[in-house]
Amino acid sequence: MVDQDLIDVHGVVTAASPRAFSRLDVLPIDWNARVVGLTGGRGVGKTTLLLQKYWELFGTHERCLYISADHVQVAALGVYAIGREHFKSGGQAIIIDEVHRAENWTAEVKSLIDSNPDKAIWLSGSSSAALAKGGGDLSRRVLWYDLPGLSFREYLHLTGRPDVPLVSIDDLVKHHVAIARDLTARGSLLAAFRNYLKHGHYPFFLQGLSGYHQRVQSIIGQVVSEDLPTMFGISAAKVNALKKILWAVASSEPFQLNIEGLSRDLGIAKTSTYHFLQCLEHGRLLQSVAMAGTGLKSVRKPEKVYLENTNLIATITNPQRVEPSIGTVRETFLCTNLRPHHSVKYLGHVDFLVDEQWSIEVGGPRKDARQFAKLGNTANQSHILAIDGIEAGSAKRIPLHLFGLTR
Repeated sequence: MVDQDLIDVHGVVTAASPRAFSRLDVLPIDWNARVVGLTGGRGVGKTTLLLQKYWELFGTHERCLYISADHVQVAALGVYAIGREHFKSGGQAIIIDEVHRAENWTAEVKSLIDSNPDKAIWLSGSSSAALAKGGGDLSRRVLWYDLPGLSFREYLHLTGRPDVPLVSIDDLVKHHVAIARDLTARGSLLAAFRNYLKHGHYPFFLQGLSGYHQRVQSIIGQVVSEDLPTMFGISAAKVNALKKILWAVASSEPFQLNIEGLSRDLGIAKTSTYHFLQCLEHGRLLQSVAMAGTGLKSVRKPEKVYLENTNLIATITNPQRVEPSIGTVRETFLCTNLRPHHSVKYLGHVDFLVDEQWSIEVGGPRKDARQFAKLGNTANQSHILAIDGIEAGSAKRIPLHLFGLTR
């Protein structure tokens, strides 16, 4: 029989899970698959999504048990032992949250899967690096899905604008004038967009805004001081370098990477700087953009670096009373909203090349198309201006916030 303490924890966590909104349609998850895994940054709603499916399909701990691998009781008993006991007692499914925190988690999960071929096992983890390391042994057994933070479209749905549609980039480019006209006829979106940039990426804004940035700061602290040191063996003395990198990116103009200057400022070797950038990207605090056409070399040497989302910018800069660069905020938004489903690269003279098809320059209402003249012959590309601060555009001038409707 499953330990009563674990049943009690299950009851508390499942009862507290939000059910007023759902993100079950965000990912095309095959819930008929026996083993499903969710990755994603801290705070984006992985646990909530799994628990919403739990309520839909099961609803009792006897049928589906929730455990978190970072709970002391789970660490003491072991994931495999708990799962086996639950299944022997008649359980049909188990949710293992923060699975990468379990000791020898790949071996334990592999044994649990192989020993219970008729049972459902759902996994979640915040560390993409940890899951990638162990994923080789489980690649044929687990269907992995990556859950991004809330898009602007989802934020609008949750704040009273369920009329906002999902549109593809192709449709947006062709029909943005009509899309903007239809949406603004029901009310302006610009004020909501400003709010989203500060506190709309993480769904816990629904619990109130007063402590929102403190919660985001807590996420940053957990990733930098706990997750990354544990995963990559980063010493406590080097954690400060991670924080300095985040501050440099948050407080700068769009951060075109100068690895020598950054290494000098940090007082560390260039190889260490590259390593820390990769660690922060694995921890979902940074995102990097490669130069178009650089191939595999870009994996190690990105051209531009942004924070993972605009809410991180606000959280890091606000306590220091620093006004972040509006250019950085705009580019970060576009990159964050497009990257889950599109290839995004840097073009040098122009901000982004998306899916090798659309070259996009980001700016305010006065932005013009002169940058595109520097690209030379790019007949295979469509040139687009993503303009912040306008409700509707014209021709190739598309309101920036409408790109947030593409997922």
